[in-house]
Amino acid sequence: MTYSVSSEMSRLVATVKREQAPAGSWRYPFETGISTDAYMIILLRTLERNDQDLIRKLVERMESR
Repeated sequence: MTYSVSSEMSRLVATVKREQAPAGSWRYPFETGISTDAYMIILLRTLERNDQDLIRKLVERMESR
């Protein structure tokens, strides 16, 4: 069983690396709007994570769309 888990993890890591853009991001069709960024901000606020730099970057990205 350990071998199958390890081989599946390796397969998934290879898939993620293959789909990664040269700039380091991933582009999937379900990420076309600002909803994902908005939900992330809501989640950060709900969890009381005060990562102002990340929130500012998310807001800037939302404003640019």
